[in-house]
Amino acid sequence: MNYKLKIKASGINDLTNARFFASQMPDWVGIDLNPLSELPLTLPDAEEIIGWLAGTRLVGEFEHRDGDEILYLTEQLGLDAIQVPYGTKLPAHDLPVFERLQLSSDAIPAGISADRADYVILELPGIVHPDEISPGMLDFIDALFSEKAVFLSAEFNSDTLPDFIQRFAPFGINIHAGSEMGSGMSDFAESLELLNLLRS
Repeated sequence: MNYKLKIKASGINDLTNARFFASQMPDWVGIDLNPLSELPLTLPDAEEIIGWLAGTRLVGEFEHRDGDEILYLTEQLGLDAIQVPYGTKLPAHDLPVFERLQLSSDAIPAGISADRADYVILELPGIVHPDEISPGMLDFIDALFSEKAVFLSAEFNSDTLPDFIQRFAPFGINIHAGSEMGSGMSDFAESLELLNLLRS
């Protein structure tokens, strides 16, 4: 079944993942530009990674940076979109915005952000099946899906992903890049299973 969902790769911060996702051609590729990441990218590192991703739409994934710095790096790297934490204020610009919302059962936002956001990355950490989601969280999620174009991100696998898609009918799926196991080595089996399922 071809789900015809948009696909976003997330957290790219090494050449191994860049090469893999360049070969898979998702709709969007997120470059990790958080200076507090475990392996933060320098500007030359980011430029080298982006060189492998020609032809894909690039999202700068920003945290712990102010708005002016975000726009400066976005321009320097020639990015196509900006991703920031949910509710972040940005100076005026013309690029699409992704807001990243990490939702937990004990911290459900009171309402949906009124800020300009073209897409929301909804992260459900620790959730492996829709049946685990509390009624209060479901109410918020359903309202969010009714108002925003949402990319869903959870601890799904190829067995449970269809259940998430059936329950929420997301605009897209966000797939996290794996960590390098060594220089030039990563395990892409799980990512590849999800990508093949979404495109089958």
